[in-house]
Amino acid sequence: MKKILSVLVAAAVALALCSCGKSGETPSTANPAVKENTQIVGWNIENDTLVLNGSVRMFDYNTYEVENESIPWFSEKDKFSAVKVSDGVTYIGTFSFYKFGNIKTAEISGTVDSIGSSAFAFCENLKKVTLGEGVREIGMGAFGSCASLEEINIPSTVTKIDKGAFYGCSSLKKLEIPSTVTVFGDDLFTGCTSLTIYCEEGSAAQAQAEKYGVPCEIVK
Repeated sequence: MKKILSVLVAAAVALALCSCGKSGETPSTANPAVKENTQIVGWNIENDTLVLNGSVRMFDYNTYEVENESIPWFSEKDKFSAVKVSDGVTYIGTFSFYKFGNIKTAEISGTVDSIGSSAFAFCENLKKVTLGEGVREIGMGAFGSCASLEEINIPSTVTKIDKGAFYGCSSLKKLEIPSTVTVFGDDLFTGCTSLTIYCEEGSAAQAQAEKYGVPCEIVK
């Protein structure tokens, strides 16, 4: 199992690096965050919630920025336990909240079209994720190894869930997957030892459940 996890994480990192900008980019740590050739995303902390706002597409981060703590809100990560991505934001960048251990909940607006690779990976205390109607794609390893994740909804607008998106989510017991999801990556449910999938008969989700031996309940 550890070997499989290592391979998956390495793959997620490689994909994220391919989608990022130049190696070694170091965005400004000012608020709002600025990065060359990208738009601005505003952010502030309200009580214990990090709020991201602006009619923008968030930029991708890479492993250099993770290792060097260059993500703009990294230095404030102990001050919030919730993340709210407000209306207007259209994309959550790769590694945006990677290994943010204090996050317990995340609320993502339906204006977000896609969640980038490893965006919330290894958020070990993340318990609940709310996705708004409008989200279309959940990227590779987006919620991988979130071992405390118990609840996440999949809106009817989602069409693709990429490789390992829920890998190692061992506390996830129920996942309702609409028939609109027709593209699934590999190892999607590996390590989801408590999971039961709820889906329509004949759907691609049912085929995935059978492929990986995950219990499946048919809904109408």
